[in-house]
Amino acid sequence: MRIADYSVTKAVLERHGFTFKKSFGQNFLTDTNILQKIVDTAEIDKNVNVIEIGPGIGALTEFLAENAAEVMAFEIDDRLVPILEDTLRDHDNVNVINEDVLKADLQTRVKEFKNPELPIKVVANLPYYITTPILMHLIESKIPFAEFVVMMQKEVADRISAEPNSKAYGSLSIAVQYYMTAKVAFIVPRTVFVPADERRNIKIDRKSRTLCPAGAAVCACGAGPGYAPVRCRFGRSRQHGAAAGTAGAAGSFWVSPYGLPRQPRPAG
Repeated sequence: MRIADYSVTKAVLERHGFTFKKSFGQNFLTDTNILQKIVDTAEIDKNVNVIEIGPGIGALTEFLAENAAEVMAFEIDDRLVPILEDTLRDHDNVNVINEDVLKADLQTRVKEFKNPELPIKVVANLPYYITTPILMHLIESKIPFAEFVVMMQKEVADRISAEPNSKAYGSLSIAVQYYMTAKVAFIVPRTVFVPADERRNIKIDRKSRTLCPAGAAVCACGAGPGYAPVRCRFGRSRQHGAAAGTAGAAGSFWVSPYGLPRQPRPAG
């Protein structure tokens, strides 16, 4: 039995008398196939360290711990710490940190990995109410993350992965795509969450520390509410300087401190 099995999730919540706090945007995944797909999408193996944000009761953490070298999980809700100690007791490669990731000194924290030289990937079911602040905090931390695979609201996913000249394309699209490219990896239905929610999963793949614009390749997300992982790669677009709106190539911009374009960035 897995933590994510509905009967196990229900039993854990009842045993610990846990109630959801809307202010924390808590939603727990209860589909083991999707959890495995997230791990596969992130290509997690024993040569990778993982940072997870908002582990909940450890459903995704369990899968990550089985595949990664080490997992560092940031959980802001102190009520969940003893639950995680219970559910993850068989995994000695998980470090649960009871801290708000937005206030964490990530540069110092990543040095706490037993092997800090390994690539670091961020894999998380992000709290929906602060998805954007967390994502930008991670990007601006200057840590050379290998990639991100993160769950987020459908609307935010659409904006982050939007192509130039599309309705969803805006300041958030430009701010994120200045550092990376993004595309939807797959849809996750809201019915597999406790309680149900309407969000998407995004994959952000940082393959380069180059802080320059990159082309955005966006997969079809499908219709209806749900979740979808989006894949994003850091680095310069192969078609850098190509006309905005071309498939697989985003327009190139200088970005102001507010994430708004000032002028086209010259090629080269």
